Amino acid sequence: MEKKIHETMCHGPMNAEDDIFLKQIKALRIDHVYRNELSKHRDVMLRAADLDEERIQELSSRDEKAKQLKETEADEKRREKERIVEARIAEEKRRQEERIAEEKRREEERLAAEEARRAEEERRETLRRLRADIERCRREAEERAERYRKAMEEEARKEAIRQAELRKAREAAQAAMQKKNDDAIIQQFILYDAKWAELKSDVPHHSIMAAQLPWPILVNNTPVHAITYNLVQEFVFHPLRPGLDGKTRRDKVKMEMLRYHPDKFNSRILDKVLDSERGLVVELGGSVARILTQMMAEEVESEK
Repeated sequence: MEKKIHETMCHGPMNAEDDIFLKQIKALRIDHVYRNELSKHRDVMLRAADLDEERIQELSSRDEKAKQLKETEADEKRREKERIVEARIAEEKRRQEERIAEEKRREEERLAAEEARRAEEERRETLRRLRADIERCRREAEERAERYRKAMEEEARKEAIRQAELRKAREAAQAAMQKKNDDAIIQQFILYDAKWAELKSDVPHHSIMAAQLPWPILVNNTPVHAITYNLVQEFVFHPLRPGLDGKTRRDKVKMEMLRYHPDKFNSRILDKVLDSERGLVVELGGSVARILTQMMAEEVESEK
């Protein structure tokens, strides 16, 4: 048994627990030998002291019991040793399984680490390529944006030139139109003053219509009976009216009031108007006189 245990333990490295186990086995073996020798000496001495039959039978019976007891103890010790050996074998098997499991775990960890390393390298390579693609796309986008910006600048420059030319042409046309309009307005003022000059002359007239008289309005095709405050004000203070440089607003109103004063206007104008329109002329002259009187009052009030 001891040899079998020793051979079992020799299959692997021995530790402190293994040494203790061997010492226990040796102690059991020594105790067993000692007990056997002691029993033998005691039996010899007893037999020498008493050799009668009854004693011999008694000793024989006791020896038989002792033998059976020893065999029982031997069986128990043998089973105990076998249990210890089996436990030691099971422990060794467990340790071996643990070593195998540990080696497997380490191998799995190594493989996992290797796989993780490869995955990390692939991730970094993918990231590098992605960054390179992004950088390339960014450069291409910047180049496209630059080309587009230059094209838009060129288009804007051409459009600015075209708009400037259009603006110049439009301004020239507007200036020409404005000059034409201004000339037309100036001609109306000249005609207005010319009509008054003719009315003040001694040239005889007996068939002048109301619409042919000089009324202080600029709107063409406006019926003479539609004379309003705003139309008269525009006419009297118009900046294009010639011959009034240096005159104040009050002077301009006064000049017109002298022309349309009811007594002077009626005595000077009515004899030259058609009989059928004299009533209308008196009404229009009075309306203009009232408007001019209102304008003068406003100018006097504004000068206070």
